[in-house]
Amino acid sequence: MAYSTPKMVRQALVPSSDGSQPDPPSNTAADLTDAQLNDAIAEADSTIDGYLGGYYAVPVALVGNATPHPLDYWSRNLAAYNATLTYRGSLDFTDTDPVSRRYKDTLAALQAVSKGQLKLQLPENTSGYGSTGAGPAQNPYDGDLWTPDDFNLSDAPNPGLNGSPYWWSRW
Repeated sequence: MAYSTPKMVRQALVPSSDGSQPDPPSNTAADLTDAQLNDAIAEADSTIDGYLGGYYAVPVALVGNATPHPLDYWSRNLAAYNATLTYRGSLDFTDTDPVSRRYKDTLAALQAVSKGQLKLQLPENTSGYGSTGAGPAQNPYDGDLWTPDDFNLSDAPNPGLNGSPYWWSRW
């Protein structure tokens, strides 16, 4: 489940809107389709999970709808920026652009979380292996897959000069 919605992104881009696709067009990224905004949201959410994954279990399963969570706003802000880049064809933002300012503020907050300077009320990542919980690599084979004898190159064809391994003879 995404942390934000196309409606939230449109309202951030055009605060006076009801969150539906503008008609007539607003000449902002709010004019993008829901599919395009969902793509921007997915990118935003993966960025958030990347910053949070060291401390918190991701993706975050938020409980209830009573109080908006910072992740909702962070996702909205990053998605609005991503969507605006798509809409503008990657033209630069000015420092006073509200979309750019919210994006920079959100990244600063996420960096503070990743450094342990900002704590969130979320379930902690207790796996020790990032968000996947996969654990260390396991050998699915009984016994050793290889032994040191498998890498004995003294019997290799064309051993090169002075008995060195054959690939050294090219240098």
